[in-house]
Amino acid sequence: MKNCGLLLQKIAFPVILVLVSLVKAEAQVSVSVAVLPPYSPRIEDYADRTRITVLALDFGEMECNLRLTISGDNGIELNSLTDFAYSTFTVQNAVPVTLTGPDLSEYFDFGRLAVTGIDPAELQTQGLPPGNYSICVRVYRDGRPISGAFPSGCSNYFRVNYLPPPMLLTPVNESDIENTLAQQIIFSWTPSPGAPVWTSYILKIVEITDPSQDPNDAMLSATTPAFFEEEVNGTSFLYGPAQPLLDPGKRYAFQVIASDIETNSRFENFGRSEVYSFRFGKESDNILSFPELAVSPGPVSVKPVKAANSWTMPNTIVNGTMQYVFPQDQGTRGFMDNVPLKLRVGYYILSGNNQKTYLENSISDYRIEMTEYAEAHGYSFAFQSVLRTDTLPELLTNLAFYTTNDDGEFVFMFNNPGLGLVAENVVAQRIMIGLESGGVKNGEVIYVPNETIEITTGDLYMYANIIVDNPYYTSPIKEVLTPKGDHADLGVVTTNVRSYDLKVNVKADKSYQDQYKQDNVESMVVYLLRGYQPGGVPVNEGKGSQPVEMGEKLFNMKVIAKEITGNTGIATLHNLVKNNYADPNDRYFLYATALESSDVNYTMDAAVLYGFNYPGDGAVFANEYTLPSPTPLKELVARPLPPAIRGSVYRYDNQMQPVKDAHVQLFNMSYVVNSEITGPNGRFSFELPGSKEGDKWALFTTCQGFKYNYVVVPYSLILGKKYVREDILLEPEANITGTVINEKGEGIRVHMRMDDGAYKEFQPVCLDYVVNQGMIDATVNAVSSNSSGVQTVHNTGSAVIPGTTAKNKLVGAAYSPGVASINTGITSGVISDMVITPPCTSPTRFTLYSTSGDHKIIIDPVDPQYLPDTVEVNIHKDNNTHAP
Repeated sequence: MKNCGLLLQKIAFPVILVLVSLVKAEAQVSVSVAVLPPYSPRIEDYADRTRITVLALDFGEMECNLRLTISGDNGIELNSLTDFAYSTFTVQNAVPVTLTGPDLSEYFDFGRLAVTGIDPAELQTQGLPPGNYSICVRVYRDGRPISGAFPSGCSNYFRVNYLPPPMLLTPVNESDIENTLAQQIIFSWTPSPGAPVWTSYILKIVEITDPSQDPNDAMLSATTPAFFEEEVNGTSFLYGPAQPLLDPGKRYAFQVIASDIETNSRFENFGRSEVYSFRFGKESDNILSFPELAVSPGPVSVKPVKAANSWTMPNTIVNGTMQYVFPQDQGTRGFMDNVPLKLRVGYYILSGNNQKTYLENSISDYRIEMTEYAEAHGYSFAFQSVLRTDTLPELLTNLAFYTTNDDGEFVFMFNNPGLGLVAENVVAQRIMIGLESGGVKNGEVIYVPNETIEITTGDLYMYANIIVDNPYYTSPIKEVLTPKGDHADLGVVTTNVRSYDLKVNVKADKSYQDQYKQDNVESMVVYLLRGYQPGGVPVNEGKGSQPVEMGEKLFNMKVIAKEITGNTGIATLHNLVKNNYADPNDRYFLYATALESSDVNYTMDAAVLYGFNYPGDGAVFANEYTLPSPTPLKELVARPLPPAIRGSVYRYDNQMQPVKDAHVQLFNMSYVVNSEITGPNGRFSFELPGSKEGDKWALFTTCQGFKYNYVVVPYSLILGKKYVREDILLEPEANITGTVINEKGEGIRVHMRMDDGAYKEFQPVCLDYVVNQGMIDATVNAVSSNSSGVQTVHNTGSAVIPGTTAKNKLVGAAYSPGVASINTGITSGVISDMVITPPCTSPTRFTLYSTSGDHKIIIDPVDPQYLPDTVEVNIHKDNNTHAP
């Protein structure tokens, strides 16, 4: 291993320190990154699970894009490609920009990431291996980073694991299953948590031939093919007479294996569940035995025989997974957990043109005739008979009940009354009794009964609806026609949340005089809160543009969503859930306070109760539900706060690092009015209850080891108005400059920092390369080299390209000693950055800022063949150089 550093005894060459001018600090915007669970091995999933918030400080509108790094503690690292033109987004001064979902999809595109630490093919097919990962983001403008480098802009570490395998439910492990006349055993299991809904499962059953054999050994040593193996698109399977017969008295082992061929999800233990076992019946069930006939000298006494336990086996199974969706936001959905469901009977008549007419009220209201055929004395004839509806279940009869599990799954097991086709070619008649006008008597309209006969023809069907017995959801449009004895897996069944959007208008309290706002108040953060969340309400209810931290609370209530009012004082909150007035605790709370970075200074003293029952909602099924129109509106009144000045003090050379113990003095242009010493977060705050229109204010900030900073407040401060300055930057009073070389005297790429500062990157820069062979007046001023020795010209010049008469701007040009020209084939236009082959071996120059006193310079080479190092230095005020 080679070593790199300043003044190291192992290096034969002295380190050359060169005085260079101050450089402008890089960090100009702040970035926060939040990664939301579940944490998937698939990289592309993180576009929807990552929230990136960008906040610019004292800059005008600008177009930016991102570069990200995904790094793990297992040595894996993924970096955004530097040669891809990513889409830009607009950043405005003091206005947070939150990026997620479609905004980030191109950054998590596998084809746009450089991979190290793992085979890219393995990563693409199998995803991230287990480990702790972090996502770091830097903001770029015109190809230049304007936010801080690592560790700023990084998320917390999150754990990526493979998906757990399914868990077996029935039969219970080591259970005894009674041998019935027809074998019917329900195998069921939980889905793999986090697995896609299309995940399939393989049910595998093997015989345990040796009574002492462990079920796991029996599974591992089973022959191929196994006794029974079946792929199931669901989480239950009815093992019936159509499957291989089980031998009474024999033990069997079974296992379920999860598989996702479509997206290649990775599972722990290769998706294999535990191995369970069961015993089927008794061995004596195979023997026909008869009682012995014995002659008894005395009276025969008959011993009572205990009757066998009996129960009715359901003959139909219908299962699936209930999913909800917000009708105004189809992208927000989830599984309906712990919600009661019913399977309810209905009827319709299907006409010849496939038109359905649904029967209403009661089937006994209809006289249903059907055509039957008979033969007698060699003749066949047709006749009309009346269908006996008293043998059919009544409309709205409930066939089965089930409460979904934590994953929204349901299993209806019931005795099927005959779902499907009931009778063909029927004529259904119903007498409709209504009222019609019978004229006018004594000046009043009188009404008389009016009878009409409704006739419908076609085929009669019995079906079942899934009814969601919960006030927060509609019921799905799903008609179950499963015949007797069948098992139907409905897959994912989707229905709507009874949701709505809410406009919140924040207005100023007009009882105050001489305040900043007279009516609507913009830049107010509106909070949607819940003190109690009723059972069944979607966990992802409520949506706003502002991120909500996990577990965030206000007034000891859960924060559901946050939104900021616009110029009209209105903020629109989305995906609220219709409130159930039968539950007095089912209410929202609303609260508004000024955005910290804005110039308004208004707040509310307490949250306001709010509920909306949507009286116009009469929908039963999802297709009947419509959003309330117009959108409900709630007005909030906020009171003005005294004028104030707030802000934060940061280091000039590391704008992510607050300055502790800075002395901030408030001037009224004549004398000091107030002062504060900043804490670890660098923040300060002044209230100015007496400030009025025309008053002028300024801030004078000092701190030992730093140069002072003087800021003039650009406007007057009155009631309801504040001035926020989050970027008061204190420049360290000293800097140190020099160069870094290896043992050959060549510069290398390094990350360096002072012990009280932030890392910065430095690389070799070759000065004054001349590109003039075949060109006129063309000088390239700087060439940089990366760790691989590949160089790129950065500065510009003007030149006449051979074969042309006009000068062309050189944005970048390739250079190679001895080459006569850049490119004789170029005749006009702008030349893009091009690669130079000879290595740039100039020493790596650096400038670091620091406070005075004893410090350490920390050096981390980018190239792993060099060792990191630390150099002790004594820093004096202003510029510092060090003897070789």
